[in-house]
Amino acid sequence: MKLYFYLVGFILLATSCVNDKADSTNDNTITSIETDTLKNSYAEAFRIIEHEDSTEIQIINIENKEVEFKYFIGVGEDNNSIKLNPGRVVALSSTHIGMMEELQLLDKIVGISSDKYLCSSSLKKRVEQGKASTVGDIGNGDVEGYLAVRPDLIIYSGFDTKAAILQKLKSAGLKTFTNYDWKETHPLGRAEWLKIFGVIFNKRKEANSLFDKIESKYLALVDKMKKTTRKPSVLVGTMYGDVFNTPAGESYMAKLLTDANSDYQYASTSGTGSLSLSLEEIISDNRNVDVWLNVAAQTKSDIVDMNKKFNLLNAFQKDKVYSYYKNVNCFWEKSAVQPHIVLKDFCKIFHPNMFEDDDLVFYHQLE
Repeated sequence: MKLYFYLVGFILLATSCVNDKADSTNDNTITSIETDTLKNSYAEAFRIIEHEDSTEIQIINIENKEVEFKYFIGVGEDNNSIKLNPGRVVALSSTHIGMMEELQLLDKIVGISSDKYLCSSSLKKRVEQGKASTVGDIGNGDVEGYLAVRPDLIIYSGFDTKAAILQKLKSAGLKTFTNYDWKETHPLGRAEWLKIFGVIFNKRKEANSLFDKIESKYLALVDKMKKTTRKPSVLVGTMYGDVFNTPAGESYMAKLLTDANSDYQYASTSGTGSLSLSLEEIISDNRNVDVWLNVAAQTKSDIVDMNKKFNLLNAFQKDKVYSYYKNVNCFWEKSAVQPHIVLKDFCKIFHPNMFEDDDLVFYHQLE
């Protein structure tokens, strides 16, 4: 089960519920022609537009740049209208929970997909006290479960926008919001989704301030890494069955590796998802790498159990294998909103002499 969860997490799987896609009729909700489109620093999958009498949030398909969903905060009664600062929220992805915790909004969460992999002790306590319930994910949840917690808003990740339950949720009058933070390829782009939560929950000042601090810390590390001369080589990923999954060169993880000043074997490959390679390719391409990250194991013995050929890797022989597997729940809940901490872990792993006084937060060294 833990391996399954890791692999689900590897593609940032999050459960979901959804609105119908926006069409041109939604524009009639806003009568004012005065608008002000706020410029994002990194995020590409959302747009915030200020109207005279409301705020519009557009959710954008990064691949074709088209607007897939529109929401109007604090105005109207249709399915695309969301009341300002909803009091009862279903948060179906771990990243949504992490962002709401950063903005001190956990008391609004009344429903989650599952409590099995929670990191937040505060939310665990809410579940134990009966203040928050598990409602299932898009694959096994039902409308009655959502109705039972009486949500003002359901925040979902939009992996399957055609699931049968979605139309039922709409027909039941439940408001939903699509969150595409997982599509962002820049670590700060994912963190910038804090601004969306700031708009919805009337915490713009707090969200903007928090993001500015995250950005400052992240960029300070990037600048520090520019002063290093050595770029350790790195392998990233894990084996599942006969396939080794490793990040493509335009992915979120590849960007972190670049910013930490490492030499990633597949940095020049195209794509924002994962590459599926054979064990033979991995051993051949990465036999002499300095560091191995993100293997789904807690010890080196676990790696040998996957396949004995992994002990041929230099990183394995030199005990330079690191994983967040012991801290997997917290990694997926917090890493999107704490990219500066993930980056700092990488910097310490790749350039330990520059971070002797710092401890790893999400990662641990396998023994």
